[in-house]
Amino acid sequence: MKKLWCAILVIPLMLSGCEIIEDFFPDGLTDEEIIEGLKTALNVGSDSASTNLSVNDGYYGNSLVRIPLPPEAVEIRDKINANATLAWISKSIGLEDKFEDVIKTVNRSAESAAKEAAPIFKEAITGLTISQGWDILNGVVPSDKKSTRAESFDSTAATQYLSLKTYDPLTELYAPKVNSALDK
Repeated sequence: MKKLWCAILVIPLMLSGCEIIEDFFPDGLTDEEIIEGLKTALNVGSDSASTNLSVNDGYYGNSLVRIPLPPEAVEIRDKINANATLAWISKSIGLEDKFEDVIKTVNRSAESAAKEAAPIFKEAITGLTISQGWDILNGVVPSDKKSTRAESFDSTAATQYLSLKTYDPLTELYAPKVNSALDK
């Protein structure tokens, strides 16, 4: 129960004075309890994101995370559409629909891969040390180097930490699924 309260109170702890926290926990929270609360909040967020993205239209139907065509394909499509004759031919043969099919295929394969992404995030979160947790709470992106105070608060510190820790494993998870879908 105390872990749940820690998770619920991580954000207010960052945004308000310690007086509020002292009302709930007069004996205070240990560093371990505070960082455990941060880990719980990150786990809940990553589980929720994985669940939401793994459903049909989790990627494709969400403009915030929808995977677009690569810039090279956009450039080709734009050149075709900029030429009246090529644009007419494109429309006649349904080429624009083919571009949309590629976008849908990539996004559907990402939705499939998202089902398996949660353990990758959990591993990164589980590996979070107390020092790194405090860095995140203080708006510093944790690194393997000794922690330093931020010159200004970075509200994306947790996101950047997760990006650094999960980029390669997520690429290894998603790339084969996307490539396989495109090969079909």
